[in-house]
Amino acid sequence: MRLNARRDLILKHENSNDTKVTNIDHRIAYLADYPDYAEEVAWLKYKHWRHTSPDRPYELWAEEIRHSARKRELPLTFIALKPGELLGFVTLVEIMEKVGIDRGVWLITLYVKAPYRGAGLGLRLVERCLLEARELGYSALHLWTESARLTDYYARSGWRWFGRDDECGQDIMMYEIVHFEDRKGAT
Repeated sequence: MRLNARRDLILKHENSNDTKVTNIDHRIAYLADYPDYAEEVAWLKYKHWRHTSPDRPYELWAEEIRHSARKRELPLTFIALKPGELLGFVTLVEIMEKVGIDRGVWLITLYVKAPYRGAGLGLRLVERCLLEARELGYSALHLWTESARLTDYYARSGWRWFGRDDECGQDIMMYEIVHFEDRKGAT
C-alpha cells in the first residue's frame, strides 16, 4: 500500500466513531517478523510523539523504527496485531540519553489504536517487554510519560515513580519496575 493511502486509512480509522472492541483475537509479535507494518508504526509514532522533537523529520522517525525491527537485541519493537491489522506497538531501548539518567532499559512509545484501548492490549505489550528485558538480563524496566492521568494506572500495574524531568519543555514522570522476574502472564 502506498504511504499516503496507508496514512489516509490510519487517519480515517482513528477519527471514526466506532465503539470500543473487546475480546480481540490478536497476537504480540516482534516487528521483525512483520516488517510490512514498519511504515505504519513509524507514521503513528511520528504523529503522536513528534512534539517531543519538533525539528526532527519524519524520515528519521521511520529509520528509527526500521532499526528496531529486530529480535533479542535492543532497540526492538513489539506489535499487537490481528490478521491484516496493526492494533498497537511498543519499543524497548537501552538508556535514554535525553533523560539524562543511566537506568538501563526503557519502554517507550506504547501505543494502542483508539477502538482497542481498554481491552488489555497495552498491558499485554508491556508484559511482553518485561519478559524480553528479563531474557536480555535486565533486572528493571523503566518508562517516562507526559500524561499525569496515567500515574494511577502505572501505580496499580506495579510501577514505582522515581523522578521527574523537563523534556522538551514538558514535565515528565519517570517510573520503573524492579524484580519483575516473579511477574506472570507475559507472552
